[in-house]
Amino acid sequence: MKKNLFYSLMTLCAVLFASCGQEEIVSDNGNGAKAPVTISVQAPVNNPLSRAGVTVPDGYTMQCIMQLLDADGNTVGAQDIKPVADGKVSFTISVDEQKDAAKALFWAEYVPTADVANKVYNTSDLRAVGYNKASFDMTDAALMAACDAFCGKLETIGNASVTLKRPFANISVQPKNPMQATGATNLEVKYSALSGYDILEGKCTATAPVTYTNASFNPADGAWFSNFFFAPADVTKFGGEVSMALTGGYERTITIRADALPLDVNMQIMAKFEIGDGNFEVDVEVDPDYEALEMKVGSYINAEGKVVRDAADAVGIVFAMEAIGSDVPANYPAELQGKEIAGYAVAIENVATGRQSLNTELLTTLIETEKALTNGTQTTDALFTGIGDVTFKTTYEKWVGEHTLNSENLTAWYIPTLVQLSAFMNTLFTMKDIPATGSDDFRSMSEFGFVNGKMFDRDVIATVNYASSTINNQGNISGVRINVVDGAVTNAQEAGIDVKGKVNQQALCRPMITIFK
Repeated sequence: MKKNLFYSLMTLCAVLFASCGQEEIVSDNGNGAKAPVTISVQAPVNNPLSRAGVTVPDGYTMQCIMQLLDADGNTVGAQDIKPVADGKVSFTISVDEQKDAAKALFWAEYVPTADVANKVYNTSDLRAVGYNKASFDMTDAALMAACDAFCGKLETIGNASVTLKRPFANISVQPKNPMQATGATNLEVKYSALSGYDILEGKCTATAPVTYTNASFNPADGAWFSNFFFAPADVTKFGGEVSMALTGGYERTITIRADALPLDVNMQIMAKFEIGDGNFEVDVEVDPDYEALEMKVGSYINAEGKVVRDAADAVGIVFAMEAIGSDVPANYPAELQGKEIAGYAVAIENVATGRQSLNTELLTTLIETEKALTNGTQTTDALFTGIGDVTFKTTYEKWVGEHTLNSENLTAWYIPTLVQLSAFMNTLFTMKDIPATGSDDFRSMSEFGFVNGKMFDRDVIATVNYASSTINNQGNISGVRINVVDGAVTNAQEAGIDVKGKVNQQALCRPMITIFK
């Protein structure tokens, strides 16, 4: 008898409407190909807020949709739609379906119990999720909660992990001076919403006009409106205007200008504005203390170890989100040893635009770094003791004094070990025949530009060394050399800097910190 092999995929979806933030729904498939994939709710890494329990809006149920695609992204067969019971649901993909199916898309949403056709979103194609409704009553709390949804994708059909998360930014808008609108009893909010969301690509291809009304409006009663905006991967700010028409005892139309609302996916954002005179076209200020931004590779962090949006507020850039090599908390100062390593950040800039001297005389007494020393907090002092008060050391110390840190979850600045420095450099350059590991967005950050004053220090860029705090078995300082031929970068490589045999050896310096949680 011919046996059929099934791959089971289970998805669980949870909404925490009262405290929407970075909630993710994560699956872990286990080891058996025939066993269901168990998916559990995972709390955000750096979310300071507590979480409520799983809540389905009154009068709604949850359903999950699976849509199969071929290798070119075309739909295979019909969608499989199943109710979500007790927080999970399973799908099976038969051997016959696997002949054409190469990928799977998932969408989990809330649907009205009495009228499924009146749900919020049009999900007939998960490569173009749009709006099924154009008008929303903001006094209907269940309807507004049902605007939440989750999605995810499986790039290869098989026993694998699937992560579902909100494709939205949850934006609340609130005036700083609501009493200016005293007397208003009705609010109508209109804008052209991003639509046509492609789960496979994470992008929107259309817009749709939407209207939100509140006939029991009280301007002093918290946020004027709070809703979910699609946050595509290629869009950082909402490009349309949002009009808020107030009527009753106070009549004004207030317009939030285009590009004022940030679209941070899976985040809750409080946007505040000032009601003034004139044309009421307002700039929106995002309250940075309302919800911590998700820390990820490429995030800017400030001196308190918090993620910030703007480079002007930052001291470092996160380049790794797990321990490098054999680095462990036990190799850090005592106050950090009870915590976990969350990642690493390099300084937002070099300590100086030009390379600095490592030695004014031959250094013949440097001691090889022990292999058990895994991070720069253990090796920086020994390096400086060995090289003395040369410009590399004094320039670094001056820079550190001007860039103080203030967080219990950050180390002090240090000169990275060779392993740490190489891990950073490999995000930007090919090393040991391994292509640069950083994403296009990460490598294109202006702070890592292949120009004078950024990663290089010549108008026509030239080969340059970055020093680590590791001493090699030849008694020389280990570094990473960025190789340049005819003004073009070729690769980077680990290389000793010969301070033992030559004077006035020079290198650039990029300090580093370790982030704990």
